Amino acid sequence: MARTFAVLGDSISTFEGYNPHGFAVYYSLERAREAGLAGVEDTWWSLVAAYFGATVTANGSYSGSMVAGAGFPAAWSAERIESLQGSASPSDILVFMGTNDYGWGSARAQAQARSSATPPCTDLSHYPAKTAGSAGEQELKEFEQAYGVMLDGLAAVYPQATVWCMTLIPGRVTGHHSPTFAWNLRGIPMQFYNEAIKSIATGHGCKALDLCSYGLDYEALDGTHPTALGMKQIAALVIAAMEQKPGFAGIFANNPYQNASQWISKHLCPERSCLNCPHAKGTGNTWYCVCEK
Repeated sequence: MARTFAVLGDSISTFEGYNPHGFAVYYSLERAREAGLAGVEDTWWSLVAAYFGATVTANGSYSGSMVAGAGFPAAWSAERIESLQGSASPSDILVFMGTNDYGWGSARAQAQARSSATPPCTDLSHYPAKTAGSAGEQELKEFEQAYGVMLDGLAAVYPQATVWCMTLIPGRVTGHHSPTFAWNLRGIPMQFYNEAIKSIATGHGCKALDLCSYGLDYEALDGTHPTALGMKQIAALVIAAMEQKPGFAGIFANNPYQNASQWISKHLCPERSCLNCPHAKGTGNTWYCVCEK
């Protein structure tokens, strides 16, 4: 029986015309052209589906969304879970979530910053407008709890599906020949989120795809949103992890990591946080996972 894929993600996984009506989309047709994408077939999830001979029946991704939050569009919400139904129940669900949790540090910070992706049900009177700051152990626990609730929701609605949970990976600003990623944006290292994703996924009977363990960057317009090459690199990482391959031979005719040494990730700074650092491109309410050191 043919495999049917559904995608649960954030802006990286959106594409105009392929997400539910009303869901925020980053990759408009204009922005897709800017990134070098000829069409939806160049997205990471389309490339993964094509490799496995699968059909993507639903993409419930929402730009700017977090796993945590008071309600929709948080990834644990019923609306996000149900958006994966599509024309058929999925045999596989690809979950690529957590970048915005890392970027904001907490749903509280997202609400205080008045982000457009803040759940409408949030009572903003409890969250005075404020510039997003540092995050700590409690915020990480909130992410862990929300990720578990999300997986419980997926299991309840799609008990037949194999759920693949992807760890977060570092982007690299287009045109740079060395790493640009900020690994400790608000005081919680991105690796802590990845350890949480792997642990919670395994604990819920899901498949943990440790993309970050390959130690490679992907090309991104602004350090986060992939270009056409970046999409192909993400797809190669996903496929290699799903097939438990140590490398990328045989995945694509033109291996996006043929010169893997050029894409090796590197921690640029020993500091525990990027806040107030002159080398950080942005850490406030307009944040970037970019170190300009």
